[in-house]
Amino acid sequence: MKRLVARLLAIAAFALILATGCGNEAPPGGPTAEEPSADGSVGYPIAASTASAPQQGDKFLKAEAAQTTASPGSAEDESPLYAFASVSAGLWHTCGLSTDGAAVCWGRNKDGQSSAPQNETFKSVSAGGHHGCGLRADGVAACWGNNEYGQSLPPQNEPFASVSAGLWHSCGLRADGAAMCWGNNEYGQSLPPQNEPFASVSAGGHYSCGLRADGMAVCWGNNEYGQSLPPTVVFASISAGVRHSCGLRADGMAVCWGNNEYGEASPPVDETFVSVSAGWEHSCGLRADGAATCWGRDEYGEASPPSDETFVSVSAGWGHSCGLRADGSAMCWGRDEYGESSPPSGKSFASISAGWWYSCGLRDDGSAACWGYNEYGQSMMPSDETFASISVGEVHICGLGADGAVACWGNDYFGQSSPPGGVFASVSAGWWHNCGLREDGSAVCWGANDYGESSPPSGVFASVSAGWWHTCGLRENGAVVCWGRNKFGQSSAPGGVFASVSAGGRHSCGLRADGAAVCWGDNEYGESSAPGGVFASVSAGGRHSCGLRDDGAAVCWGEDLLGQSSPPQGETFVSISAGWGHTCGLREDGVAICWGDRSSIVR
Repeated sequence: MKRLVARLLAIAAFALILATGCGNEAPPGGPTAEEPSADGSVGYPIAASTASAPQQGDKFLKAEAAQTTASPGSAEDESPLYAFASVSAGLWHTCGLSTDGAAVCWGRNKDGQSSAPQNETFKSVSAGGHHGCGLRADGVAACWGNNEYGQSLPPQNEPFASVSAGLWHSCGLRADGAAMCWGNNEYGQSLPPQNEPFASVSAGGHYSCGLRADGMAVCWGNNEYGQSLPPTVVFASISAGVRHSCGLRADGMAVCWGNNEYGEASPPVDETFVSVSAGWEHSCGLRADGAATCWGRDEYGEASPPSDETFVSVSAGWGHSCGLRADGSAMCWGRDEYGESSPPSGKSFASISAGWWYSCGLRDDGSAACWGYNEYGQSMMPSDETFASISVGEVHICGLGADGAVACWGNDYFGQSSPPGGVFASVSAGWWHNCGLREDGSAVCWGANDYGESSPPSGVFASVSAGWWHTCGLRENGAVVCWGRNKFGQSSAPGGVFASVSAGGRHSCGLRADGAAVCWGDNEYGESSAPGGVFASVSAGGRHSCGLRDDGAAVCWGEDLLGQSSPPQGETFVSISAGWGHTCGLREDGVAICWGDRSSIVR
């Protein structure tokens, strides 16, 4: 009855979201009454706060529900992991150029926009709508992410002096001053004027702007809001936003034109700047003393820069802004639903666990840090607590203390965050339930038990793994025993000897003693079709699975709608954790790298 009430309330909440046109994207086929969905519509009551919908005619993805996020920390509290030479705020992601020339991106990664090419050196980087672009040392442009309109396919063997990623198109400036653009051209934004040399070029929403050598601005493409009609003023620099543009005069005065619904085109008249950046519906300028000033829409705090910080550069994105400090650390403010305002920090981890739309890492000192979705406070760690291990469930977390006591926090609708007392040797958090092993090897489970997932058999186990609505345990003799829901065969483990087992969504995976990966249960997305070869470890996620080869290379299989099965190339890991729509791997240096949606590429 409790679960039925929860589902009805959740479905009502989801209907309310749909009524406002602001529901999150769901995988093809949509949610069912039985399975959890990417929009969180099934389970328990969800408080739906919504982002304002795009204006008519804007080709943004549909507005998504705004959700609270937590970050593992900012560069304020620890030395920066990366020293950046520049930073660029995009739609829902951010990219920075490290001082060694590496492109590092964080935030949303559904289209791979936060997966910059590895082992490549760039001299500039630009974050766009759902893609990013960088300029290599040889002047050749490389782009990554969404390529629906060809915006991530720059001209080959064409050297550029600069490159700029827009919403659905990109532009580059050749050494001779000629502008070249590629990608969507619905409004002519990818057709720059011919025989017109420019000193710089900026790709915006559905238009582009170039600055001539004489300081005059020329724009082309959509002009619905007057964003492509610059004033006849001499500029030192220019920035194309989504529906408005800003330029900086030689005397430091900012001049903006185009849409001004939120005051984004009305810069302060009593301030001078050394640089200016036009975003979605706000703009930011950098004063000579390093202070950032922003104006326009401030729904997420994107126009409220920290008053006690100084920067060497500033970049305005969609609902967030970022600044670069003199020490090379990046700081962002505003919307952070996808981690776009949480640049990588200096934290390193000893282990990592990927959950629904958030992740957690455990440091060597036993302290834990979480980032991502935080609707139920699951990403806010208990203060002054240290753990020997940590396990991430759907919207709750459980940690095992050094004394063997288990502490859980986050959603507790089914009692999943109310563990029993006593000493445990290990703990595993599932969807709405958890299981732990006592020191004598007996399994104890708590939380939801509709399918018997919290009713383990007697006997001794070497390890236990809680999945969505089933649980699997590894006996001391290597046999796997599963209990709970078995509609898809996820609890019907094959015979034979295993070295480890992992319970996922509607499937399970185990690792044989010879390193072969074996999966069973649902295979709708190929999540139970493990590739051949030898693995060192395996992890079953929602609708995908991942394994680590002996050389540390990550291999994933199954659903890849959100990029969760596309690990970064050229990276090696010591451990891996498959979540719902994302995956995280832990490098040997303790740095966590995540891929897929609702993840930050580097932590």
